[in-house]
Formats: sequence, C-alpha cells, structure tokens
Amino acid sequence: MNSFGGVKADRDKEPEQWNKEWEAYLKKKFKPLPSYPDLSFLSEFSAELLGQGMLASVEQQRKELCTLQRDLAGLVAGKREAAHLDSKWLAMSPETREEHILKGNVTSCGAVSDMEERRQWCPETTRSFLQRDGGKGFLDLLNTILDTPNGESPSEELRTEPILVSHPVFDGIWHIGQPCPPGENAAPREVMQNQVSLSRNFYLSFFLWNTLLNMYGMSQGYVAVKPTTSFNDTMRAIKNLGDSAKDLGFSKEDGKKLMQEAKAQYSEADRAECQLKDWKHGNPPHKTICGKPYAVPGEGPTSTPIQQSSGSNDIPPPDPGFIRSPELVHQLALLQDNPHVTYVLTQPDPKPDHGVALQHSMGKMMFDVMKNRAIRNGDPRAVATMCNMLEESAAGVGMSKARLMLQFSKEYGIPVSQLVELCKKSEQSTDMEQKTKEIDRLAAQLDASLDLPD
Repeated sequence: MNSFGGVKADRDKEPEQWNKEWEAYLKKKFKPLPSYPDLSFLSEFSAELLGQGMLASVEQQRKELCTLQRDLAGLVAGKREAAHLDSKWLAMSPETREEHILKGNVTSCGAVSDMEERRQWCPETTRSFLQRDGGKGFLDLLNTILDTPNGESPSEELRTEPILVSHPVFDGIWHIGQPCPPGENAAPREVMQNQVSLSRNFYLSFFLWNTLLNMYGMSQGYVAVKPTTSFNDTMRAIKNLGDSAKDLGFSKEDGKKLMQEAKAQYSEADRAECQLKDWKHGNPPHKTICGKPYAVPGEGPTSTPIQQSSGSNDIPPPDPGFIRSPELVHQLALLQDNPHVTYVLTQPDPKPDHGVALQHSMGKMMFDVMKNRAIRNGDPRAVATMCNMLEESAAGVGMSKARLMLQFSKEYGIPVSQLVELCKKSEQSTDMEQKTKEIDRLAAQLDASLDLPD
C-alpha cells in the first residue's frame, strides 16, 4: 500500500485507524495558504505531457468519468424516487453514516491499484465534511457532482463533459483558473491540470457510488483488465502465434510445442461449453465472423507494427535487431486495448490480470519514458527501473516481487538473476535516473510546501 503523509495503518486490517490517519493528512494538506508554488517546472516535461500517450490517457479518463457520473445519476434517480434517499440518509444516526462513509472509502481505495493515491486530492471525503449539518455535507457533495442543487432527480443522459467539483486549495495548488505567466508554455500546465482534476473527481464520484451501494446493501465488483477469453479466441490466437513463430524468433518446433501446451489446458467439455458461449456471446459473437480471416497482433524484425489509434497507448517500433517476445507482444496488445492503463500485471489463469494506472503525474511520465525505451530495445536498466516502480502496485494486488520479476524477465528476455542485480543497483546514477530523482524532488517540494505544522 502507498503511504501518504503518515498514513501507515493497513486499510483492510485497521480500517478505522487507516481512515483516521488519512483524515489527519488531508486536514494538514488542505490548509489555505497565502500563495502556492509555481508550476514553471512543468515546462521541462513538455514532450512527455504533450505526447500522444498522455493526451489519450486524459481523454480516456474524461470518458470514464462521464460514464461513472451517468451511472451514479441512474442509481440516485432510482433511489430518490423509490427509496427516499435524502431523508433516509439524514434520518440515520451519525454512527451509521460514519460506517457507510468508512466503507465507501475502503472499497474505493481497494478497487484497483493506485486508486488510493487519488484520495490525496479529495478533502471532501473526510467525516467532518460529510457529516456537517447532520449529514447534509454528503448530500451537498452528491448534488454538486450530479448538478442537482435542489435535490431533484438527476439526468441520466451521458454527458460529453464531466462535472468537476472545485476546491479553493486544490485550485490554488494547481493554479486552476489562473492565467499562465508570460513566457511560459501554457499547454503542459493545462494537461497536468486536466489530468489531476479528472483523477480527483473520479475518486469523489466513485466514493459516492460505493457509499450508496453499501447504504442499500448492494455490491458492484471491479472489472479487471483481463477479459473473459473464449476457447475459440484462444485457439485462433495460439494458431496464429504458432504460424508466426519464425517472426517472433521461435523455431517451428517451438511454435508447435507452444500450441500443444496451450491446447492441453482445455478438456473436451471445456471446448464444447466455450464454443457454444463463443458462438452466441463471444467478443465479437463467432457467428458474425465465422469463416472470415482472424489475426492477432504480432511484431518481429520484419513484421507489421501494431496499428495505432487516436485513443491508444503509443507503441514505438522496435529498434533493428530487437525481437519482441510473445509475452511483450501480449502486453502491448493489452495496453492498446486499455489506453488509460500504464502497465498490466499479468498472472497465470485463473488469476486475473491487473491494470496499473499510475496517478503520480511525475512518476507516470518517467515510467512512460522507461517503458518506451524498454519496448524499443529491451534496455535492461530501463526494465529494472520499471520493475522497481511497480513493486508497490504489485504488492497491492497480491503479486510478489519474484513474480513481477519473472513477468519482466519473460517479456524482455532478461535472465531473472540479472534482473535481480539490476534492480538492486537501480539507485546508481545514470542520466535518466538523475532526471527521475529531479522529478521526485520537484514533486516532493510541491507537496512539502503544503504540509505546514499544526
């Protein structure tokens, strides 16, 4: 679990203490200041902030927030009409409301890796804010998110722009609504403002959603990145993988062996059941594509790169002589299918894959730099840095460091023993690592300036 400003308690084992520490952190961080640090340092990272990957990520977050707020509106509309949501909330004892608030925060932070990090920008998730005026603070936040100032039934239409809740200190920290100083490039600043604001408002909306679900005894599971894979989809992919073994650097015998091992995972009963489901409910339904050509993305020294789209992660072509492994090709396909995800932690079936969406903006930029270097040429030091940066996220979903190293070893063709040594030495300075430290220093400076003594 990530730690912010003294938040050390385990969220699952000590939820009340965890929340108490979080509230102390937010109270300290969101004290109004006479002035805030300038954002001129963002100009140093114009290339990263204005890259297609970052812009696509911001756009994807915008769409996801619109969808979440529409779903929240639908839930609230139904409960206001049939279950008297507002009066029921206000009629609860303070202790009962606190239980729902705590559960809402715990569920939201545990939904996916890096979600807890988003809470650092959400002072509205404290009990003192939500419980004010006998519980009206919670309803005020809900009405602001849904644009229902008088508690009316919200519109359930999908918006093209999400509703963003302002906060004077948050706006001050990120200079939102303020003109860009003369001579400074405004574009990187605007991208950062949008990214952090969308991240903050997604957490606020998700917290309200989970609190209401808990209030009505409902549940909503978080969907992992790994989709349900039908037998036919898997067999088609394996066949194409075997056919393209030469392009991927495998011998023909290796390709056949891979196909045989994969097929062995399925019994005849599995095949019959999966084929029936795939025919009607596949993605797409097999009856709509039966007999038509099917291919999975593949890359090699002479192969065609994975196609780009305006909403995808940027995938640079491999450097001459670097052959991407099947595991790395699979990773790149997952990243393209999930452009809001920074990296995918893959695990053997039946365990789910987990998408990591790094929310620390400076850290995400540096991870993307390392990732692009690694997928271009398999740079071992870049791979080791990525591995270290994802260690906490992996631990948060029950993935050991050894398993994480094994994933990177398979994806980039680096022996595990070498990767272990590189991870240990990753603190040694190189030009890129010095830049990473500088970014961390600037980010820490920005955060430290907000943490005044009580």
